[in-house]
Amino acid sequence: MIDDLAELPIAEADKLARENIERCRDEMGVWRVRRAGRVLQERRTSSVAEIAADMGVHPQVVYELLREARTALETWWGNLSDADRSLFLEHRDDYPLPADVVERLRATRQIIVGGKWEGQGGYDFMWPSHLQQFLTDKAGRE
Repeated sequence: MIDDLAELPIAEADKLARENIERCRDEMGVWRVRRAGRVLQERRTSSVAEIAADMGVHPQVVYELLREARTALETWWGNLSDADRSLFLEHRDDYPLPADVVERLRATRQIIVGGKWEGQGGYDFMWPSHLQQFLTDKAGRE
């Protein structure tokens, strides 16, 4: 695709390049949030120093990712409708998650965990541990 830019008129090449840069920024943002969520999940069983050593980064990077994960969850929560909040709190301990919960989680662009055993008809979905803990904490405050 990059080679194609040389053949395009400058305005079109520039527009295509900017669109691809924005797409990559969006994807990087999604992966950064997922990375932060994974660090938050790991924090339940490991120290910041252990996580930093495993990742090969300074502990400050881990603290920043933890802060980012909590902020992302709070932002997500703040953007939910009251009906979605109630639904998620009601089913925070369910396994597998009911289909309506899975549908609403997908609609709100939240990460969920799914798996399927050999011979099983469909997937079973469950809360990632950091999200389930977040919901449990929310339920305790409400």
